[in-house]
Amino acid sequence: MDDEQEDRAILALWRVDRPHATIADLHQAPPLSLSCYRQLLHDLARGGLGPLFSRRGSLVGSLL
Repeated sequence: MDDEQEDRAILALWRVDRPHATIADLHQAPPLSLSCYRQLLHDLARGGLGPLFSRRGSLVGSLL
């Protein structure tokens, strides 16, 4: 997963708490405030779970 895909996956997780958040909001947030979302994403990936991406690299599904 490249940085852009990771940002979109973290944004999808962050939107659980902030439904109207945008990628710009994500980039304005202090890194520490997003660390739990980043850790969750990495924990899910280690467990074999993660976001689904289309061939163009856009997020198309949810965490499965």
